[in-house]
Amino acid sequence: MTSASASQQDPRILKIRNALEIKGFGVEYGNNGISLKMDQLGLPNAILDLYILKNSPAQIRARIRKKAEKLYSEIDDFSFHTIAGLEYVRKKVGDDLIAVAKLERFYYFGCRKNTHYYYAHVNMADEPEEIILRQKLVEKALIQLKGVDSKIFRKGLDMSGLPRSSMVRLALTRIFRCATDPDELIHVASKEAVRIVNAEEYKTLRMLIDNNKVNFMSNIMYILWEEVSYNYMKKAWDELHR
Repeated sequence: MTSASASQQDPRILKIRNALEIKGFGVEYGNNGISLKMDQLGLPNAILDLYILKNSPAQIRARIRKKAEKLYSEIDDFSFHTIAGLEYVRKKVGDDLIAVAKLERFYYFGCRKNTHYYYAHVNMADEPEEIILRQKLVEKALIQLKGVDSKIFRKGLDMSGLPRSSMVRLALTRIFRCATDPDELIHVASKEAVRIVNAEEYKTLRMLIDNNKVNFMSNIMYILWEEVSYNYMKKAWDELHR
């Protein structure tokens, strides 16, 4: 089954699509979800994607892609980066999803290839609490790392007492380098967690969390811990039922 056909079968995506189409949005299927042009919101150069995360299918993300040019409307490039501009979009779309899903706050994640990117979590009305909490944890991690460059991050690792050869240190460094959007952060954290197979490294990560003195690292440490713990539990389960 292709990504597009998989998304067409997902009841959450179908609910979101139906709610938006009733309000007059032209919806198209894309990779792992749906896309809609935002012309009727006065944003002719913007597209809103709502899609299932490939590496965490329980989660749904919203993403705005907007060309980096002045818009011929009351919202231009400059004002769109403000909380007011993003809240305008969130409220307009979010109000059309009432009783189906809740669209959380959008955050700006920079400009790539002449396109601005903004991300937000989408919580279905009947979504389990643990999924919502995980989404908020990723959101907080990205906010913490805003303005932290590689030099500052290395100093934070040194302050934590991690030796240069530590797998935990390498994992945190790779996660930091790829923390440009929510999807990438989770994807890299999952990959790095698989590399931590030594019991001592597992204990090191737990001790880091318990004794952490570097505020901007607290959330990515915990995200890595969750992924590592999941792998340990899965391995134990597989061995038990082998």
